[in-house]
Amino acid sequence: MNIDEIRKKLEEIKKLPPEKRREELMKLYFELDELEKKLSKEVENPNEQRPRYLPAEEFPGYVKSYLLLTDLEATGYTETTIEGRKHWIVEVKDEGTGELVRILVPWAKTKDTEIVTITNKRGEPVQVCAYRGEVEELYIVPPKIETVRRVLSNAQREARVEIEVPYEAQANVNWVSVTTSLNLAQSTAEKLAKAVERREEYGIKYLLETLRKTLEDVIKEVKLAPVVYKTTTDIKVARILTEGIIEDLWARFCTRLGEHGINCEPYRDLFERYISWDMNPAEAENVVLSLAKDIIEEELAKRREKALRQPRIAKVPRLNWKHVSWAVAKILFDLTQAKEEAEKKNATGVYRNVEEVLKTIDTVLRFFGTK
Repeated sequence: MNIDEIRKKLEEIKKLPPEKRREELMKLYFELDELEKKLSKEVENPNEQRPRYLPAEEFPGYVKSYLLLTDLEATGYTETTIEGRKHWIVEVKDEGTGELVRILVPWAKTKDTEIVTITNKRGEPVQVCAYRGEVEELYIVPPKIETVRRVLSNAQREARVEIEVPYEAQANVNWVSVTTSLNLAQSTAEKLAKAVERREEYGIKYLLETLRKTLEDVIKEVKLAPVVYKTTTDIKVARILTEGIIEDLWARFCTRLGEHGINCEPYRDLFERYISWDMNPAEAENVVLSLAKDIIEEELAKRREKALRQPRIAKVPRLNWKHVSWAVAKILFDLTQAKEEAEKKNATGVYRNVEEVLKTIDTVLRFFGTK
């Protein structure tokens, strides 16, 4: 992106309505922020030596042996010296993301390298010594649960959205059982994040299935709350909400999101899905404000934590570990939100966040060709 493109984009943004303008400005801000980081790296390392691209037969014997042993596809190399010993910086392809990454052969622990897992030509995980500057581009490491809690807490403070939980969103639910199941689910999700970092495919599938079974029990329990039951059953008794009330709720929903530069239109289907016309106004208001709260907190959290932003990948290989890592980060975030809603005894918030986790689990299992 050059200066002319930025000016052109700013002119286009000026013509947009206020609520849309803020959203587009935030997108431009993050694009420029990423560009600045990239340029800073280039300025810091102007003479950094990149691998020379040579035919495979020209690789040194040690490198050839290493590549044969690990079954990695290499495109080039360059020589370097660390503490008086000869090493090679080899550029190899991570089959799990489609990205090229520089690795150090043989391994050497330095301030610029770290041990990471990539995927070889056979689809198997291989540990390599990679350069830190490229690890972020290689894949997104799922954040630790402490990071997720901190990011969510900061987003909640910025969102400043408080909702009153009506009796209909608390009644008939065994909240001790729900809390116990959510604690177990969060523990399983933390193990899942570690398994993803190590690319343990079979362990990941097992943990995802275990997580799904635990959360299905939570769904069964919170469905007993009247407000959730009405949105998940086809039995309709009498119409209580009028078109006028629903439009007023939609307007309030859009206003809440607009205060934080979020366009409400993409969430119209979601809004209609959770509103049932046989709800009373208090139930409907709880559903709408709870939904707005979750969306605002997640959008604000994405601005702070890169791992929560869905990666843009032009060409997705058979299984892309960037998408898997992002999905696990989302699972951790949604589970943390669900636990907070359980503390408030808000069945609406628990149900919606757990349902989001179950959808994400199905998506990840499809990545692995199972569901």
